Amino acid sequence: MTDIMNYELAIVTGAARGIGEVVAAQLAAAGGRVVLSDINAEGVEAAAARIREAGGDAVGMACDVGSDEDVTHFRDAVVERLGAPDLLINNAAAQQFGSGGVDELDLSRWRASFEVNVLGDVRMVHAFLPAMRAAGRGHIVNTASSLAIRPNAVVQHLMPYVTSKGAVMTFTYALAFALKDTPLDVSLFCPGLTSTTPDGSAKPKAMGWMKDVPEELTRPGTMTDAAAALLDGLASGQFLISSDAGYAAAIVRFAQAGLDPLSDFNKAP
Repeated sequence: MTDIMNYELAIVTGAARGIGEVVAAQLAAAGGRVVLSDINAEGVEAAAARIREAGGDAVGMACDVGSDEDVTHFRDAVVERLGAPDLLINNAAAQQFGSGGVDELDLSRWRASFEVNVLGDVRMVHAFLPAMRAAGRGHIVNTASSLAIRPNAVVQHLMPYVTSKGAVMTFTYALAFALKDTPLDVSLFCPGLTSTTPDGSAKPKAMGWMKDVPEELTRPGTMTDAAAALLDGLASGQFLISSDAGYAAAIVRFAQAGLDPLSDFNKAP
């Protein structure tokens, strides 16, 4: 298991804002060097600058994880300048809100979701795995969603997104098996509903998509709480990590209901 307090180099994708930026900031505050990457070149450098201003060691680099060429260039720049990462957090995501229902088949949104959310993770793992293996250490984290492990009524509006996150989950299962006899560790991060805006709102709720969702699941958590849940989970060696309150008991109820998403498993007993 990677020691979060003593790692040498971490990479966080999708780190220009949101949970990714907060995770990077908390990792830097723990004393290590962090490379932030994002398709938003200006935003990711600004995020890295904020971490440096707070006393952390951070580098911002532009990278589109949906591009083979970008990921290769990013890998080469990181490994050549800084070496192999101890911690690779695949957090970049195409949210693809809207046009995601069963009656609105917008294949461009489906393609974007899979290109970034799934193949982006695959590209990053493929790019950095050789260096991590050669170094004999490392921890890979892929970010899915609590909706992949604890579905509720909102998923009907987010079909491209939640389908891609389900693929991330199963890719991470496969990766854990593939690396089980190596020094590398693997974790799956499934953040719950999280507000990334100053007013504490969350887009699914603002869109009115959370009708029939249990009340306890409609209250978004903070980015700080989500980041802390991830780092706590890594420090304790968890495979599945989630900031969604009560997810462990909900998974048990889900299994007992035969994985029926229409069951009442996600309500408190």
